[in-house]
Amino acid sequence: MVNKKKKSGEFEEEVKKEITSSKEPSVKQKQNRQVIWALILMVCVIAIIFLVPYIKQNFFNKFEYISLDFYKTTTDGINFYYTEIPLVNVYNFPIGEYSIYFRNDPRNLANVSVDIIENKIQFQKNNSVYISIQSDAPICDDNIVSIVGLTSFLDKFGNLTVKGAMSDALYSSDNNLAYVTCETNPNNTVLLFKTGNETKISKTGKNCYELIYKDCEINRATEKFILTIMESYMNKYNELDLK
Repeated sequence: MVNKKKKSGEFEEEVKKEITSSKEPSVKQKQNRQVIWALILMVCVIAIIFLVPYIKQNFFNKFEYISLDFYKTTTDGINFYYTEIPLVNVYNFPIGEYSIYFRNDPRNLANVSVDIIENKIQFQKNNSVYISIQSDAPICDDNIVSIVGLTSFLDKFGNLTVKGAMSDALYSSDNNLAYVTCETNPNNTVLLFKTGNETKISKTGKNCYELIYKDCEINRATEKFILTIMESYMNKYNELDLK
């Protein structure tokens, strides 16, 4: 009886040892777990690196305006607002996008007055468009950037021929430059830049538009003019059946 109890007790001890040893992970199992956790941590870090800029760009720095998605981006400490305008051919078939950057937040240009019936800006497409500026316009950092940006937009997006001119007859004559006003060229679309006490846009004749700006807000005037054209275009675009 004693031997049987002893053998029985020894058997139970061996079973307990086997159960205990089976619960304790081996060195290889521990290493595998460490590798798995390291991989999971690495995947999480990579996901954060790529997802944070994506979320920031597409949720925090993205907004909709005039039926277009705008994205805020910063380059060398300067904020830009980027969007793509959908393009269609004469058969209303999508053919791509036109990319454009703004220095001003388009939403902040809502207070720039536009005195144009239904905000519809029209051009005499068969004739050149003249951008005419004052000879005594204030020297501002944005002067050249604004005029070049407007010219590029009218040329590439509007397929218009754009020419520069001056609105001062004497200055134009002395410097061998084109003299153009709304009166001298009634058959051309004339964009006349003027300085004033308020930044606003108005239509003063059949083919004449005045872009008036105070201080050095010429860029606000030009970008508001561009946005007005874009808004009219997007209204027509949204009416198209592109399904």
